[in-house]
Amino acid sequence: MFFSLCLVLLGWAFFSFAGISSAVGIWSVSEIFQHCFLVIPGALYLIWQERGVLQQLPIRPASQALPVVFGQLVLYVVGVAGDIQLFMHVAAFSLLPTLIWLVIGNRAAYHIMFPLMFMLFAIPIGEELVPWLQQITADIAVYLLQLTGVPLFRTGLYIEVPGGTFLVAEACSGISFFIASVVIGNLYAYMNLFSWRRRVSFVMLSIAYPIVANAVRVYGIILTGYLSDMEHAVGADHLVYGWVFFAMVIVSLIFLGELFRRGDSKVKDTDKAHPTVHSTSTSPQYWVVILVLILLGAAQWWQAQVQNRIEAPWSYSNTPIKEVMSVGNNAQWRASLPSTPWAPQFHHAAAEQLSTHQYLDQVYQSYQVSFDGKHGELVSFQNKLYLQDRWTLVERNQVTLSDSSVVLADHISSPRGEQHVIYYAYWFDGQWYSSKTQVKLMQTFAALLHRETVMRLFAIKLPVSNDALLQQRHQAIINNRFTEYLSRTDALRVASIERLSQEAQ
Repeated sequence: MFFSLCLVLLGWAFFSFAGISSAVGIWSVSEIFQHCFLVIPGALYLIWQERGVLQQLPIRPASQALPVVFGQLVLYVVGVAGDIQLFMHVAAFSLLPTLIWLVIGNRAAYHIMFPLMFMLFAIPIGEELVPWLQQITADIAVYLLQLTGVPLFRTGLYIEVPGGTFLVAEACSGISFFIASVVIGNLYAYMNLFSWRRRVSFVMLSIAYPIVANAVRVYGIILTGYLSDMEHAVGADHLVYGWVFFAMVIVSLIFLGELFRRGDSKVKDTDKAHPTVHSTSTSPQYWVVILVLILLGAAQWWQAQVQNRIEAPWSYSNTPIKEVMSVGNNAQWRASLPSTPWAPQFHHAAAEQLSTHQYLDQVYQSYQVSFDGKHGELVSFQNKLYLQDRWTLVERNQVTLSDSSVVLADHISSPRGEQHVIYYAYWFDGQWYSSKTQVKLMQTFAALLHRETVMRLFAIKLPVSNDALLQQRHQAIINNRFTEYLSRTDALRVASIERLSQEAQ
């Protein structure tokens, strides 16, 4: 059995190398996911600890796992085709436990169900919860401040008290507390608790406890700053308090776990449900290992095919927006050097441009970024349309252009009270899209069909205004700039394709 599992592990690592390397890159740069380095080795160690029991259980291939394996392989290849890292990571780290289940069978897999499920914690997922955690943290902190009589004014995630303003930023969301608490809570419940009711209760506690604790931490920081006239709980000591509090949360969670252990049965439920059985077959049939390797090889070939994408030379240089054009009577667009506190961050872009413009007496900024479909991805949680430590999202709406296209409108606010709206949309295959999911699916299908997968984003930032005349000018800016960008980009694309066709002839 050990030799067979080693072959499966090596086959999985070879097939999922792109997804694993991508995940490792995220683990190494994000402190939120650095615990993931220990997940797979830890799960394998937990399985090794059960080797004595596994040798006594029947080892028969589980045919029920084959459809699951097939679906995971397809999901992984689709993720590679569309540069959807979430698909790649979910498929890669769920494929390993499924392959082990396929090889060792139902009885043995059930006995090590937790170590197999524990491998899923290697998936770098959870940052999507940051906005929700920021919001609930701010809600609880404001409620506690009001209970203690602290005067405050709240705007979105900004909490202003006499003497200063606090922002419940991403770092204050407690996502690190939350994920670490959930991982440790599950591991502690498996190793130290034996009643399923106690296990589930403790896991639920490990989910709720860090959320409340982090809100109390933010409340304490704001209260300390208020009482000390901003001499304490700001700057470097703010971060020190966070790390100290994090250690206290983990230690107190383990202490609560010790309370859960009192009176718990010392006989594992799994042992009661599965008494020791002496098997006549203690090693898997090797045909299933060969089948696994064949499936991985076929999926690897398919993966290589979808990665052979069409070259699109026109995507490697940015399409410049016409800087001087007529809009109405005696209206001029004038572009100047990029100089603005608005700083979008898009990683591994083929080209990008940030410019400042003026329409009559209205100054605004435009931003465009292009991805060639081979390196990087336009829709990614790592890409930021605005720096979240400088701006906070007030609300998100949709705006319909004169040509019936729909663009997104993010109303953002700064600590200094600046109010702006960012109008943006995603360009793909000559059309505007406002849905990230739709964009990724379109790109994925194009890659599977060996079509161009070039993607772009165009955005305009305008100040918020209640003046009717300025609102009309803003609408003219939005309509004309998006329409012009679409027509010029599509014209350049068609001309490039025609030129390539003529050169091929």
